[in-house]
Amino acid sequence: MNEQIQTTGKPGKGGFRQSTTLKMIVIGALILVLLIPLIFIQNLIAERARTRQIAVKEIFDNWGENIKLYGPILKLPYTIEHESLEKDAKTGKMKSIINKEIQYAYFFPESLNVDGSINGENKKRGIYETVVYHIDTKINGSFTYPDINKLELNEAQMLWHKAQIILRSSNVKGITEHIKINLNGDVLELTTDFKDAPKSYDGNFESNYESFNLISNTFDFKSLVKDSSINFSLNFNANGSEKFEIIPVGKQTSMNLKSSWKDTNFFGEYLPQNPDKVNKNGFNAHWSVLEMNRPFGQEFQLIPNLYDYYFGVELINTIDGYQQNERSAKYGYLVISLTFLLFFL
Repeated sequence: MNEQIQTTGKPGKGGFRQSTTLKMIVIGALILVLLIPLIFIQNLIAERARTRQIAVKEIFDNWGENIKLYGPILKLPYTIEHESLEKDAKTGKMKSIINKEIQYAYFFPESLNVDGSINGENKKRGIYETVVYHIDTKINGSFTYPDINKLELNEAQMLWHKAQIILRSSNVKGITEHIKINLNGDVLELTTDFKDAPKSYDGNFESNYESFNLISNTFDFKSLVKDSSINFSLNFNANGSEKFEIIPVGKQTSMNLKSSWKDTNFFGEYLPQNPDKVNKNGFNAHWSVLEMNRPFGQEFQLIPNLYDYYFGVELINTIDGYQQNERSAKYGYLVISLTFLLFFL
């Protein structure tokens, strides 16, 4: 007689321990337990990174911030006449009064050449360090006779004898030498001016550092013009941090920078044109920007906000322990997950 054996579908002895659901629950619990110390480690890394940012800011405040140069720019005042009616006190009749208001026009140079060297070093504060530099540059170029017709101005309005030169810098604290500009042999010193900070079109600056102006005394533009132009030259020497940037305000702008610092990042709207810019001894980079390469002109009635068109170089410290630790902590999630997935399989 054949016996039929029926299975009930219930696990026998040890069947529950072989349950897939139980495996998943146990593995999930173990993963959560191991993730707790990993989260603590990540919080510690983030806390140290914030402390490093505070230390780096203190270094920047003492040494000098990033340097952004905007200029030089020719500032020319002009007059606008407004007619108004006023009642004559004696006759009681209305009479016409002409009032004159002074406004300013700004003109970019015909050519702008920046040639310099930037020497980087690591600065430490406690266990933290960052990159700072000292830059020595020679800036020269020329201003041509301004085309005032483009601003709908005429000769009678212009106050040529009250012309000034403006150089805007994000970092005036780091400047190490007085800046003097040579205009066709006439030397003028630039001084910091906080009152006459020209505003951008939208009235805002990228940061409060953008509002620093270095401005010259007044001079007679026409008396200095030779062959319809004024040649200028100046030295800009300063301490800065990590980045050096300029705006290509010249109708033709060129910049040459060299350094013995090997770890660099070239950034901004325009990149160096020479293919051999980086070598084993550092870098030697050359930029060239023409007026047709940029979306703005040469003459303005307000200095425009052109901070989107900066370009320059950044000195990098490639050994950043906090980035490496943060990446390692993130890989910890992957290692733990893959290990227990393999165990599950």
